[in-house]
Amino acid sequence: LYTTVLVGDSINPITIQTPGTYDVSLKVTTPTAGCSKKHTEFISLEPSYFFYAPNAFTPNGDALNDSFRPIVVGSNSYELFVYDSFGKVIFSTSDIEEKWDGTYNGIPAAEGIYIYKVVLTKQSDVVVFSEQGTVTLIR
Repeated sequence: LYTTVLVGDSINPITIQTPGTYDVSLKVTTPTAGCSKKHTEFISLEPSYFFYAPNAFTPNGDALNDSFRPIVVGSNSYELFVYDSFGKVIFSTSDIEEKWDGTYNGIPAAEGIYIYKVVLTKQSDVVVFSEQGTVTLIR
C-alpha cells in the first residue's frame, strides 16, 4: 500500500506508486499570449503505514474475536509483547501473523485488562519505535 501521486496534466498524466524521491516539473502556458511558467520541485513518496489493535477479545471458541493480534501495514520488523497487571511478559512473538490466544503456559489467562507493546520499524526507515495500549480479555 503506497500513496499515489498524479503528475502531469489531464491529457498526459503520470502515476507514481513506487516509493522514492522524484523531480517533478509543471509547465503552464497561456493559450492567448503563449506566456509560460515552469515550476520544478522534488517530491518524496513514502510507503504507507497503518497500525490498529483491537481493545478487547473473547477467547471462548466461538470463532469470533477468539485471539488478539495488532494489524500492521508498512513495517520491516515487528515484535509483540503482552504483559499482565504485574508487568510480567505472558506472551511475545516476532511473527506478525501470530496471535495471542488468551493463555499463559497453556493455561487460560484471567479475565481482565492486559498491556501490549509492539516494537517495530517502518519500511524505508531505520528508527525503532513502539505502539502500545491495553486489551481487555473477556471470558
